[in-house]
Parts: sequence; structure tokens; C-alpha cells
Amino acid sequence: MNVRRKWISLAMTAGGAALVGCGGDARVPNAIAAKELRLQPRLAEGQRAFMQNCNVCHPSGSGGVGPALNDKRIPPFFVRLKVRHPLGAMPRFSPEVLPDAKLDDIVVYLRYIRRHGPDIERLGENAGT
Repeated sequence: MNVRRKWISLAMTAGGAALVGCGGDARVPNAIAAKELRLQPRLAEGQRAFMQNCNVCHPSGSGGVGPALNDKRIPPFFVRLKVRHPLGAMPRFSPEVLPDAKLDDIVVYLRYIRRHGPDIERLGENAGT
């Protein structure tokens, strides 16, 4: 095993271990207000890219086939690493399938739903005001 693969394996193992037991069972709904999406184009692009590539296994960022993503503080580098070099059942998303810019937008989206979790439903309800 070359040095790069060892570092990737080590980072993924450490990141996975750090995520186990993090956060409670706080699930965040996927109801970001349209107004907020218009104000933050990268957030809108991140939500779109997430829905196209990730939502089938991580529905609305919650656990499904894959683990919940919206109730943990996942470092952006770890998201990128996991997407490009997955372990287990997660499929690999190459830069040709999921360009780096879209992956960065997904990170923006995941950070937003984590940070605004309790407020998302309220913001969505007040979208017309």
C-alpha cells in the first residue's frame, strides 16, 4: 500500500470514528425557503446537486441506506475525501460525475442544514412573508 493510500485510509478511519456517537438523533428537514435559496445561489446549487447525487441514500440529509449527514459536524475535507474515496457500500463519485464545484456546493448545503436545522421548518413556513 503506497503512502497516499495509507493516509487516505487513516483519515477515513479517524473521521469515521469521530462521527460515531456524534450528535443525537436530531434530524433536519429539507425545507429551505425559496427566498433563502434565491439569496444564496451556491446553497441552491448544493441542494440541487445533493438531490441528484446523494438524496437516494441520505434522504434530506437524514439516515437511510447511508448514515445521517445533517446531525453531525462533518469537516468539509472529510466530505470531499469520502465522496472521492469511499469505503463500504458508498459509491465513488469521480470528478467527471460530480465536478469539484458541485461537490463544494454540496458541502455548503450540508453546512447550512446542520447550522440551521431547528430553524429550517420555521423559515420554510415564513417564506411568503
